[in-house]
Amino acid sequence: MHRNVSKFSFIVVLVFLILVTLPISCKISNRKVRIPASTPPETPPFEHSGTSNASSPTLKPELTEQFTQKDSNIGATPTKLAVEATLSEIPIIVPLEEESSTNYVTKPTPENESSNDSCQRNSEVKREEGKLFYTSLPVEKDEKVIIITVDDGPGEYTNELLDVLKELDIKVAFFLNGDTVPWYRNVVKREYEEGHTIGSHTYCHRSYYQLEKTASRERVIETMKNDFIKTETNIKAIIPDIKIRLLRMPEGYYRPWMNPVLKEFGYICVNWTAGYDWIQEPDEKVLEYYKKALRPGGIYLFHDGKTRGKRAMKLIREFVRYAREQGYRIADPKELFGD
Repeated sequence: MHRNVSKFSFIVVLVFLILVTLPISCKISNRKVRIPASTPPETPPFEHSGTSNASSPTLKPELTEQFTQKDSNIGATPTKLAVEATLSEIPIIVPLEEESSTNYVTKPTPENESSNDSCQRNSEVKREEGKLFYTSLPVEKDEKVIIITVDDGPGEYTNELLDVLKELDIKVAFFLNGDTVPWYRNVVKREYEEGHTIGSHTYCHRSYYQLEKTASRERVIETMKNDFIKTETNIKAIIPDIKIRLLRMPEGYYRPWMNPVLKEFGYICVNWTAGYDWIQEPDEKVLEYYKKALRPGGIYLFHDGKTRGKRAMKLIREFVRYAREQGYRIADPKELFGD
């Protein structure tokens, strides 16, 4: 009898323990299921234009998938995209911060390398293709007119550079990287409102010279169009009414077969006569390179991407002063290429 009672007590205790622990284990299990496997990437920080949007970004998977697929397997690091809906409902296409493939490195031409053949080829292309491609301005041979152009921005010092340009009373052409634009919304807006020309420098400074070595021409054209569209989308999210007229390809890339694409987008491809500010030499020596390259119809290249605008401020100030002393006029790019 005693043995039966003990056995019955054991069973009762066991059942009680099961009834108590079962809800707890289920609750823990449910909690584990609700924890996401990974934390979604944060949207990169934007420089807001005076208005705030408290709502979280609206992701559009179909757009993300579309551009990601077209950017993959093309000889450069693919850019994963997110799309943020702005107050005006214009999507801004932004690379994830840690995956931006912008590359600001451009190799200079050695001083001892002859460029006569290259210049001759460029001249032939310009005469053949008319107003679709320029390495110098369409002015009279001895007309002392030049323009200043600035690539790879905006950057940390672009606002200060704009102050310098206002002080010098000149207008320049800013060729913007589409993936950089969302971080500097106010700067882009200021460039436009102060009368400077906004041009496209494509999306992420992709090297098309490298791309064409591994991809078909059809693939290069498809990639190029996607880069144009993404850049215009980001710029027009800030300046909806802008008409982008000028294009400068990364590293000065140009091929005559691009002309139908240029016509489709309404672009004029503008390269440069001289540019040296990426050379790792003292500013005084680099300035001398610019001075020696001064000539009628010159298009002069500087950079303001990331922190490089600090050097551009000094070089542009001194170069413009020198050019004016030599009787040159620094023209507004719109005067020569239209709005």
